[in-house]
Amino acid sequence: MKNYNLDFGSIRNNKGNYDIVNSYTDEYIPCNCSFEMADIYLNRIYNGDIVLLRKLKEMYKCIKLEGIQKPLPAKRTRELKINDVIIWNYGYKSQVIEIKQSKTGKSYKVLLKSLEDGFIRERTLRAETLVAIK
Repeated sequence: MKNYNLDFGSIRNNKGNYDIVNSYTDEYIPCNCSFEMADIYLNRIYNGDIVLLRKLKEMYKCIKLEGIQKPLPAKRTRELKINDVIIWNYGYKSQVIEIKQSKTGKSYKVLLKSLEDGFIRERTLRAETLVAIK
């Protein structure tokens, strides 16, 4: 079984500080901290400190999308509201029209209207999935 904690690393941001990224999942945590602090975070993450990782993810809710240079603010699917605008890879946007929770509460069926072509589509998203918002 692969240990995804080992795929985390730090990168220098445009402010001269460091952020934490997962090279396997493209997960992005914009800590904006010093190199020393990033090193401390990474050592704890490598050693399996899942609690720290969850706290960092919750404090800095951002995701990096393909085709967009900077990280965008994000919400969990369960926090979405009607009329929220979701941003997808390459900057495509959709507006939330309707949200239905599954029986178990682990996923949501979200009715989305594309702001590119106007079509309405249904997507199933897990409750904990981060989606970029405008």
